[in-house]
Amino acid sequence: MTACFRYFSIVFLLYMSLHLLGCQSARSSNPGPLSGAKDTALVLSMIRRADSICWYQPDTAMQLVRDARQHSLRCGFKSGVVRSMQSMGTLFMAQGLYDSSLACYDQALQYAAKQEPKDTATNITLYSNSAAVYVSWGRYEEALQLQYKAMHMATGTRFSKLLCLIYNNIGSILYELGQTDKAFYYLDKAKDIAFRVKEANFVLPYIYMNEALLFLKEHKTDASKEKCSLAIATNKKFQSTEVAYAVADLMGNIYKAENKPEQAIASYKSILDMKEDYPSGKLQALISLGNMYLDLEQYPEALAYLQEAMQKAKALSGNRELKRIYEGLVSVYRNQQQYALALDYEDKLITIKDSLLDIEKVRSLSILEVKYQTAEKNKVIAESKLQIADQRARIVRKNMMIGGTLAGTALILALSGFFYLYKQKLQRQKQETAIWHAMVEGEEKERSRIAHDLHDGIGGLLSTLKMYLGILQKRVPEVATIDVYRDASRLLDDTVAEVRKTAHNLMPELLLNHGLSEAVRIYCNAIQDDEGLKIDFQYYGFIGKLNSGFQLSLYRIIQELVQNILKHAAASLALVQLSQHNEFLDITVEDNGIGMPEEKIKQGGIGLQSIKRRVQELQGNFHISSTPGSGTTIYIEFNLLRQKEQQA
Repeated sequence: MTACFRYFSIVFLLYMSLHLLGCQSARSSNPGPLSGAKDTALVLSMIRRADSICWYQPDTAMQLVRDARQHSLRCGFKSGVVRSMQSMGTLFMAQGLYDSSLACYDQALQYAAKQEPKDTATNITLYSNSAAVYVSWGRYEEALQLQYKAMHMATGTRFSKLLCLIYNNIGSILYELGQTDKAFYYLDKAKDIAFRVKEANFVLPYIYMNEALLFLKEHKTDASKEKCSLAIATNKKFQSTEVAYAVADLMGNIYKAENKPEQAIASYKSILDMKEDYPSGKLQALISLGNMYLDLEQYPEALAYLQEAMQKAKALSGNRELKRIYEGLVSVYRNQQQYALALDYEDKLITIKDSLLDIEKVRSLSILEVKYQTAEKNKVIAESKLQIADQRARIVRKNMMIGGTLAGTALILALSGFFYLYKQKLQRQKQETAIWHAMVEGEEKERSRIAHDLHDGIGGLLSTLKMYLGILQKRVPEVATIDVYRDASRLLDDTVAEVRKTAHNLMPELLLNHGLSEAVRIYCNAIQDDEGLKIDFQYYGFIGKLNSGFQLSLYRIIQELVQNILKHAAASLALVQLSQHNEFLDITVEDNGIGMPEEKIKQGGIGLQSIKRRVQELQGNFHISSTPGSGTTIYIEFNLLRQKEQQA
């Protein structure tokens, strides 16, 4: 992805998701205990003002969100703190201060966790924005994990607009990872929502631009141009200046790939001729033109555009862009043999690199200072509350001395009854769990017995029969020409293979020898080879040693889910994903089949109910979402620390 298009797509999608969350907050903001309608309105108006000028006056926008944050802290408006910290993170992101940006998103997530009721849209957006920071660092695997987390949170909710954005973002990240087929798959899912949900139509231009990038990567420039045309056509409704700039830049890159420098230059220059004032976009176009002329060895033209870009970058405080400009100017002056000027800009380049590091340190210290001041303020408030509480406690103790004995007796009796009932409940749960484990253990023993009988008994007899047929063919070669003999021989080979496969499925020795992830991978490969279903197995993180019983239960759950797809989904593509992040182990099974209506999901078949029961007994979380005609997604989550405690 080009530097310019990455700048447009990542930063603008951050801004758009922030705008969506702002609309949600404006409708559902809950004032804190100390805040009123005027305080809430003031904070939200400051944040909206900052969002509207973030591209043109970043310093003013930053001051506005800082003031909004301080005002929210003073009046106890938690939603305002979250919104201001998110806007601050986006501004840092636009300036290339990624550590500070991520720190703001993390702090916003901490405040969001304290909100009641929980704001799902806030958490979805913050995880997606945090992923964009990792994309900017080039840490795509971590970015993908965060986007998947946001996707699971948004799936099955009313936040279709956010889910559409997330699918598009996942497509962008998979493009960077070189996984073209998967990128197209998620972009198709984003398009499906964008076409169905009117409020998500605005994402279409970005989906088409991502598809254009994928085709450009495959050197399919005609298809890439077609997608750019669709982006322009869909943007007519929204009149997004950022989309217009980004498409023009992308077309320039397409012409550059086709070795058509004249058309590439014309496309970049069209950005400079646009009436809409978008300083950051025009700055990117000047840099692209300077580098284009530098590639063509037309140094006077390259120098003119780079110098103009330098003036705009200084006016916008764009140190990240100045770094690229100085690199270009050093190359121009070296090629013109103006070594003194080349050395001068080499020194400026070193200075700007140091400046970027210093600014990042200052921003990090600033955030630490804010955290310290907040902690000190909370400490003072806590001490005041403690003094008031102490005075009240003295009064209450005096008033309660007479009734203390009776209340204590009643409390003891109530607690005794409660603990008795609780103990009875725990005992019943233990008995039920023991019965379930005994049933599972009995099933596995029976599976193992049947597997041994199939392998050693029937399998041995079939192998002997195959040997006799081979001896017969050696003694009577003419028999090999008889159709009935050949058909019988092929049928015998198929039967031997089927018996062997069934025995291995009943008693998965690979699970014991190689672990869960390798056993699941081999199982998925075997199934798709035999049944004609394409199964994409993905594995993220490191799954350590698991309890053998727990591991076997996970394997059986995945087997049953895949078998359900084969029997009922009529799918051509399925996804089986294992992922471990910190103490959580996640299982995702998804298909593109016929899906299920809501009433069928609620009722569930015998197989689905059995899987739910297994997950519950293992103290896991089970979630299913499906739309008729759009496939089914099942997400299961286990806390491995809880599993270890249970086993202990």
